[in-house]
Amino acid sequence: MAALENARHEKFCQERVAGKTIDEAYVAAGYKKNPGNAGRLNNNEHVQARITELQSMAAEKAGLSKEWVIERLMQVAERCMQAEPVKDAKGNETGEYLFNASGANRALELLGKEHGMFVEKTESKVTVTHEDEIDAVQAALQQRRKERNGESSVH
Repeated sequence: MAALENARHEKFCQERVAGKTIDEAYVAAGYKKNPGNAGRLNNNEHVQARITELQSMAAEKAGLSKEWVIERLMQVAERCMQAEPVKDAKGNETGEYLFNASGANRALELLGKEHGMFVEKTESKVTVTHEDEIDAVQAALQQRRKERNGESSVH
């Protein structure tokens, strides 16, 4: 995909990839501050595709790949879980093993997400009491009786 035809949209994409917030990128692209419009532009299908493309190009240029990141995350998890001894500046083992639970958990979380092992759970609860159900059924029955007896529900 080449640069977007709309120069402001292209600038917005470049600013987003550079790390600016949606609102900052919107203003930097030459628009007046408007969070609603900035959000809509950010959600535009072509803008999102271009941002993804620019991010991939930046990662490739920096020598990053998905495999490289995954490999490093696995190393972090192992080190944080005491799988490897601590080494001094010269690479000699110090005989110490350190446990870093938060570092290990974060690395494992990122690895799990990458492999689709975790699904975001949302909870929704609907509470219906028996009284609500009974009232609804009674109202429906009453309406049917009125209709059978020729009574109109409109007064």
